[in-house]
Order: sequence, then structure tokens, then C-alpha cells
Amino acid sequence: MLVVDTNIIAPLYIRSAYTDGVHQLRRRDGLWRTDPFAIIEFSNVLATYQRARYLTTTEAQRCLAQADRFLRPHYVEVPHDAALELALIENLQREDLN
Repeated sequence: MLVVDTNIIAPLYIRSAYTDGVHQLRRRDGLWRTDPFAIIEFSNVLATYQRARYLTTTEAQRCLAQADRFLRPHYVEVPHDAALELALIENLQREDLN
């Protein structure tokens, strides 16, 4: 089981320099848990990419639906201060995905 945030979720659905690493992470462990707020953050990412014309409206909606289907069964309420503390302790960074 992995606890993920939007920085991990987004490259799963939007091609980026981190996509290959995120797919490798999913192959290693497909049970991802996240706070329900992550889907709201992901919606904001999708809206930003759509406004920049990196995604069409249809693509953004499809990405959101896929992410919601994948993540919803595994939502868990996490106090945000606890999540921040863990990230700081573990020194988690995007580079860890490469």
C-alpha cells in the first residue's frame, strides 16, 4: 500500500517527465491510498492544463473519471499536519520517482 498525493496521481494520467516512474511505482504496488482532497487538487491541475490547451475538455474529464474510479475505493482521511510531517521526515521529492 502506498499513500500518494496529487504529485504522484497527475503523471499517471497526464504525460510528463515523471510518468514512467509513476507507472513503475503502480506496478510495484497497485494499492494506492489518498485523502479525498487529492481529487480536488487533481481537478485543478486538469483545469490548468485544459486552459493551457495541453488537454481538451473531454480529455480532462476522462482523466478525472479514471482517477476517481481508481482512487475512490481507497480514500482515507489523513490529518494534513500528519501528512506534512511524514513528507518532511522522509524528505520525499519528485526525484525519488526517477
